Amino acid sequence: MITLRIIGVLYLLSGLWCLFQYELAAQYLGFDLATSLAASEFMSVYGGLQIGLALGMFIGASIKAAQFGSLLMALLVSVSLACARVLSFVVHPEALAQSGAWMLAALEITIAVCLGWAFRRYQRAGS
Repeated sequence: MITLRIIGVLYLLSGLWCLFQYELAAQYLGFDLATSLAASEFMSVYGGLQIGLALGMFIGASIKAAQFGSLLMALLVSVSLACARVLSFVVHPEALAQSGAWMLAALEITIAVCLGWAFRRYQRAGS
């Protein structure tokens, strides 16, 4: 399950960045962490959630019995993120002027496509 491991590394790096360099990460994304509660929330949601997803992908890729469920969950999360990103551009078209928005959209869509391809390949191998 190389696909889960590679995407897990991406989530881990992003999560660590959001956890330990949260001010820089928030600034890149356009967040104003005006209070300590905002900083704590950013660290928890962006850092903790992404690190948790990464760990789930690493463990799921390593345990044969968990591979199908881990791959399916990663696919569902990634497709949801990609769809939410596209919807955000519909609701906030001014975000399209930001190069970071395009990069994040491209990454999220690429991850969703790669996981879809890996999921389909996994299903075919099991049939």
